[in-house]
Amino acid sequence: SNQCKMSSKTSEEPSTSTTLSSMSTSAALSQIRDTLVEVQEAIEKIEEVQGKSKSLQSLQPKPLDIEDLVALDRAHQHLLWLDVISRVLDKAKEWKKNYDLLVSCHGILVTIVSTLIETSCIHLRTYALKGLVYLRSTTLPTLETELESDLETLNYPKCVLGLEDEDLVKNQDFSNVKKFQKTYQILDALQLPAVILKQFELKNTDPALRVLRPLKKRFKYHFLGAKKTNNPIKPEWYLQQVGGWLKQSKRFFQAIIGPVDESGTSFDRFSRGLCQQVLEKLEQDVFANLEDDVTTSHMIDEILTYSQEFYNLTVDEDVLPLVVLLDSDIFKKWLSLERKFAFAKIDDIMLDDQSWTSSNSKLDISKCTETFVTLLQSITKRFKHLNTDCQLKFVDLQSELIEDMRLRFAQIVRLEQSFPLSEKYCLIMNSSQHLINVMNSWSGIPLYLQLELAKYGDDHFSGLFREVIDGFEFFVKDLTKNLGKFILNI
Repeated sequence: SNQCKMSSKTSEEPSTSTTLSSMSTSAALSQIRDTLVEVQEAIEKIEEVQGKSKSLQSLQPKPLDIEDLVALDRAHQHLLWLDVISRVLDKAKEWKKNYDLLVSCHGILVTIVSTLIETSCIHLRTYALKGLVYLRSTTLPTLETELESDLETLNYPKCVLGLEDEDLVKNQDFSNVKKFQKTYQILDALQLPAVILKQFELKNTDPALRVLRPLKKRFKYHFLGAKKTNNPIKPEWYLQQVGGWLKQSKRFFQAIIGPVDESGTSFDRFSRGLCQQVLEKLEQDVFANLEDDVTTSHMIDEILTYSQEFYNLTVDEDVLPLVVLLDSDIFKKWLSLERKFAFAKIDDIMLDDQSWTSSNSKLDISKCTETFVTLLQSITKRFKHLNTDCQLKFVDLQSELIEDMRLRFAQIVRLEQSFPLSEKYCLIMNSSQHLINVMNSWSGIPLYLQLELAKYGDDHFSGLFREVIDGFEFFVKDLTKNLGKFILNI
């Protein structure tokens, strides 16, 4: 069609004789053909450009392209992490010249491993973890040996055994102390966080437990071997010894380790390790003598006594010696012995003639009542560091003893009822009121308030001993009524 248009246009040109005469017919036709070819090529190029333009307008990014970019970014990040880990491990090789550098490199690896725990980068995490384990395996043995050597220069454990007149904890060479503190501080800083220990089942090298090691060896030698000091019915021998070690070691930790103990828990970890050793020995000895009431009772008394001493030294409650008494079989035996000896004690005080005389501190109550209250208080003192369930069982025993005392009073009153003005009758009436007052006052003690909350919940405010108090109040009213009738009939 274009050719037709050009032909038409050519035919329409004015046919001047000057132009046509200057060129031959063949030359004119050749020029026309060349022009037509050029026009055709131009048209084809225009159509090609238009086609590409439409193709670009319809082009959209595909998901595959984005995933490729993400994969490339991940690979880049992966390489960066690998580079960091490699450089840290290379730098850590100089740790002997700079302990602070070791702590820094160790901290970086710990951070990397901790960060990668919840990710899918398993191989990268494994590489970082292996680097961390390698770093620890090449440094910790040397540092541990150095710590032990530093301890020897400080006369440890001799300085905490309490065998010398000289205060070896206080009289230490300053340079030796500083060297030990530096080594201890580095080892303490190289401890792994709980998340890594749990995830990969690794173990820490606790410098506080390294300090404990010599004392554990002494304990095993004296109380777990063939020595005469290993006497299963004499727990006071090793409890007293360990109590002394704890007391002296606490001074050592405060004076020597305290200035570099950033966590402030070194002595707690030390005392926990030592007390766990004691608990293993106690459990073995108590079970071996559980059938002997006298020996078991003696052992329980010693355990409770030294538990209080350990508690005063800030030993954690969950490793106090009395923890061994919470074993179900041992606790059942203990509670049975408490009941047995408590009732036996009450029998003794009720049969003693002096018990029915006026108390020295309160003239209107009997001595037996004062002794009975002391018995109840001693039971409270013995169970106050136990868990709530065990404490409530002892409260039930106290309630049982109080109710038994009321019944004993009632039995004696029947014999005195013919003459209510007798000294014993009046002592019983006043003593009963005194017990009511004591039990009411106990209801406001924090220990009993907490136990009341644990047993009854938030909506109970009458006290743990409400039932036995009600029994005594009824008893006192009956005594008062009987006394009033007798007076009116005189």
